[in-house]
Amino acid sequence: MMGRIVAKSWRSSTNTQRLGGLVKVSAAVRDVVIASRQGSVAFAVLLGAGLLSPALSRADAATADTVQTSKASAGDEEGSLQEIVVTANRRAETIQRSSLEIQAISGAEAASAVSQITDLSELVTGMQVSMSGGTSQIYIRGVGDYSANPLSNPGVAFNVDGVYVGRPEAVNSNFYDIERVEVLKGPQGTLYGRNSSGGAINLITNSPTLDGDKGTLNLEVGDYGLVHTDGAVNVPLSDTFALRGAFNVVSRNGYLSDGTDDDQEHGVRLKGLWKPNEDLSVLFSIDNEGIGGKGTGYVYLPRRPGADPWEAVSSAQANAYLFSFPGSTGIITQQTDSRIDNSFTNVSMQLDWNLGFATLTVIPAYRHSDTYDREYNAERIDLFDKAQQETFEARLSHSGDKLKWVTGVYYFNEKDPGQIEVDVGPAILFSKIPYNPTGISYAAFGETTFSVTDSLRLIAGARGTTEKRELNGIFYLTPDNGATFLTHEVFNGDKTFNSFTWKLGTEYDLTPQNMLYFTASTGFKAGGLDQTISPGNIYEPEKVLAFELGSRNRFLENRLQLNLEAFYWKYKDQQNNHLTFDTTGSINFLTQNAGDATLYGFNADLVAKLTRNDTLHVAAEYDHTKYSTFTYGIPDFLYNPAATGCRNAGLAPGPFAPLTQLDCSGYALPHAPEWTGIIDLSHDFDLASGAAVELGASERLSSWTWLAVDFTPEERAPGFAMSNARVSYLSPKRNWTATAYVRNITNATEYTGGQEVQEVPQLIPVTISPPRTFGLQVHWDW
Repeated sequence: MMGRIVAKSWRSSTNTQRLGGLVKVSAAVRDVVIASRQGSVAFAVLLGAGLLSPALSRADAATADTVQTSKASAGDEEGSLQEIVVTANRRAETIQRSSLEIQAISGAEAASAVSQITDLSELVTGMQVSMSGGTSQIYIRGVGDYSANPLSNPGVAFNVDGVYVGRPEAVNSNFYDIERVEVLKGPQGTLYGRNSSGGAINLITNSPTLDGDKGTLNLEVGDYGLVHTDGAVNVPLSDTFALRGAFNVVSRNGYLSDGTDDDQEHGVRLKGLWKPNEDLSVLFSIDNEGIGGKGTGYVYLPRRPGADPWEAVSSAQANAYLFSFPGSTGIITQQTDSRIDNSFTNVSMQLDWNLGFATLTVIPAYRHSDTYDREYNAERIDLFDKAQQETFEARLSHSGDKLKWVTGVYYFNEKDPGQIEVDVGPAILFSKIPYNPTGISYAAFGETTFSVTDSLRLIAGARGTTEKRELNGIFYLTPDNGATFLTHEVFNGDKTFNSFTWKLGTEYDLTPQNMLYFTASTGFKAGGLDQTISPGNIYEPEKVLAFELGSRNRFLENRLQLNLEAFYWKYKDQQNNHLTFDTTGSINFLTQNAGDATLYGFNADLVAKLTRNDTLHVAAEYDHTKYSTFTYGIPDFLYNPAATGCRNAGLAPGPFAPLTQLDCSGYALPHAPEWTGIIDLSHDFDLASGAAVELGASERLSSWTWLAVDFTPEERAPGFAMSNARVSYLSPKRNWTATAYVRNITNATEYTGGQEVQEVPQLIPVTISPPRTFGLQVHWDW
């Protein structure tokens, strides 16, 4: 039989592992993925073959109170593929019956390959994740959010156990004792609402069960001083009540030369389940997590001649490199005292009650975060923040043979007082901005799937959202290196936004093993208020309209799976952050609606059981993006031709001085490489004792991409191919597993994000993925 790790790797059409490196196999594919569009031939053949083939499996998934991560198919003993059950549509269904563009990572795979949000981009094509301080910046097909302060909104909704996480800095601490992770690509405005213009990520942690005492323990050691341990214990206290406690402790030194890009975190979670009968269950959860250490670090592009790719900006050599560029006079010296001190406390409850005609689900939740970050990226930024979030969701759902529907209401209330300090250099800018943003959002939603025939289903859904944003604060500047701060600008305001999103679609079963689907849907990222006065203090919501055509297919008695999707998106009113004149005529860093874009492409995902002991996974995504309009203005005296690749469209009147208008239309979206791909191959050796040895190898590939919206040559990150390898021993009873791994074997460089320094546009600080690492993981179940 397949071992534990193999089984978890191939339960979904999209799962792949970060572990393994397939250098020989990937060499033939590398040029296809990284090269120009001539390389699309192989993928076009794959797409055409799938669309011309009879389509796939639609067996009903059993509805469950607690959804298990995987459900073995009937032919598992013979080596067929398995199914993964997801709840992204607010009901239990297999991925193969869903018309969502969804990728799922099982709990076992997450335990071995995902410890931070950035790790997800190594498993999901078309997704990029960067960090700014402790704040995550998540992009799906180029749709996301670049800014990193509480005045902005993420473009990809992140949810933990059904609770939306409003602050992007709070997502990194939840990755332990995981049942599964669901990544939804494309706007999710109907069921997920605001801030899901690019998609949604659902992290589902393991819940208590009533079927006996059990537990798990993981231990990982590796280079850079890595020691990582996590585990969980499940204890039924009666026939109707059970508890599950989990913990997570990580300590790792930084990948960069000054110790930044480290990982110092801890977390504990307690969940309880009360199930007095088959119709009623109540699940409660409380957890606390902390993140410390030095936090995110930066390196320079272009790289200093002779420098190691992971040379931090704070090194003496990097500082000398910075000061060798024109315009660097007055910029502060980059220091080594970067740090992060974040803590998060979360409480939630979920009630599920079968009323007969429908199931009532109620989820109240409270989240609190207390964060402080200091980072250096050719300036020093100190960010203080205390956020409180209250949410409430109530919904009714029904899943019948002919009709499946869900309807509900949602409430979100967030208070997020904090302060940001920016020191570019006393001669340039030294400021602090205390602020107090608040936001309240209400929504009502519904979605239904109606079976016209046994093979044809129609989908319709809608959501109405009203949200009110308020902001007040003070912009301080200092004339004397921070000894005295003078009031520069007092800002306050409020704004109510109304949004309507919808979804229409159809699903058609060609055979019991094939499905075609088409959906049209909309999503939005919330509007908000900026750190200035009216009328220039408001930015409107950005919106995405998406069309998706796909097919889900299985062949050869469930030994071959081929899932395909073509997409076309219209991206409107993108929110862009840049320096400009505000209403008072002051230089300010504001968010403005600056651009519209078109995105189209396709995704192909193939999983094959080559033999009972061999599994191959190949996934590729083509993503063509282009700004149809993208213009904004900067103060004329700040305009530097070297600071942008956009066209100078001339002068326009500003509040107190002319603005140089920049036209960036025609460029591709940042964080949207044209090609991304994954290849993974695993083989099991069955031993006479009943144990098994598994060899795994994988390669992740990407073409070049822009890191920011200035479109200078320095912001064009090159493509890469990243190889990984692993070997695992699985005990005869499969109750323990040991895995040795090497990641990024060739020390490939993947740059994930960047921010131009206006004074030195020829040099940008960027974030970078880890170098080559190795380690040993041991997993126990009892």
